[in-house]
Amino acid sequence: MKSKIIAVIAIAAGTGLLAQPAFANVITITGGAGTVTCSASCEAFTGAGSPGEPTGLGVLSGTAADEYDGTPSSPAAEAARLNILAGTSFAGTGGAFDGQQFAGTGESVDNPDDSFVTLALFIVMKIGNDDIFIKNTSGGALTIDYDSFPGEGSGLSHYSEYGQVPLPGAMWLMGAGLAGLGFASRRKKTA
Repeated sequence: MKSKIIAVIAIAAGTGLLAQPAFANVITITGGAGTVTCSASCEAFTGAGSPGEPTGLGVLSGTAADEYDGTPSSPAAEAARLNILAGTSFAGTGGAFDGQQFAGTGESVDNPDDSFVTLALFIVMKIGNDDIFIKNTSGGALTIDYDSFPGEGSGLSHYSEYGQVPLPGAMWLMGAGLAGLGFASRRKKTA
């Protein structure tokens, strides 16, 4: 039985089910606000009424992010803009995290460079007076690192999370297979 479980784990590891590939992409924010580095991967919205308010569905890009007017700033206003760009229907109850969360990491609220980890499907980052909208394409945990360009000084005031990244179907199948092996082994012992 142990050899079967080891074989299943080895196959899962070989197919990439257990580990995310080491990948990061850098997204340049239009208007000179800085860059966002995503590990494992993300895409940002562009091409939908920038600069200013989004006016329709956005285009996802792995290298560029448009800035959209972030005033007024509230979870409901951010959700409304996200719904226009992504064609979603969030009600504005996404979890919002302000700059105070970075105090424990040695970063101040006014520091223009911040980093965080999220499992959300969509992330709205409030940078200065503008918002950028990001989609988590990693399939799991996403590390986002914001770096402002020298002299810009626009810090990350907060970010809001909407939705959750769905687990890949292969993970459910692997879990069911392991449960089946465990059930077969238990049944064999009682016989």
